[in-house]
Amino acid sequence: MGFGAYAITHRDNFQWREAALWTAGGVVVGATFGAGAQWVAGALGAEAAVTAGTAATTAGAAASSPAGQRTILWLEEQLPKVEHIMAQKHAWDRLINLSGNALQDYRAIQPYIQQAINVGTMNQIGVNKQGQAIVEFVATINGQQILVQAVQIAANVFKIGDAWVITR
Repeated sequence: MGFGAYAITHRDNFQWREAALWTAGGVVVGATFGAGAQWVAGALGAEAAVTAGTAATTAGAAASSPAGQRTILWLEEQLPKVEHIMAQKHAWDRLINLSGNALQDYRAIQPYIQQAINVGTMNQIGVNKQGQAIVEFVATINGQQILVQAVQIAANVFKIGDAWVITR
């Protein structure tokens, strides 16, 4: 999970050394949480084992990142959402030269979204039907204020919902 999280979030700047650190961290944390999940499963039954195992895997992925960096689940397989984020009204042309290819441009803005999530101010703005926090991050990057909305899947793991450059 640690390797997968690193590979997904660092496509453009992949480094084997960093990937190895994420993988090793994931192994240690996953094993620790996995052992706890097995103990919980014995105490609570099989259904609890599945839930505890899923939580352990997600926690392992989040904690495996160096210094507890935030992990982002991108939307590249959801083209309508990507096209929405890349709509002209979201003003990404203030930060990058847009090519007109939504997926290519989405990949080009990912470092800005990553930076906003890592250093921006986070506020919870709601809760989804699954009980997960809906949060937004606001950060000023290259003189532009960026707002990112995401669902918090686990500690330090966020799934992008929307993102834009704030215009006034």
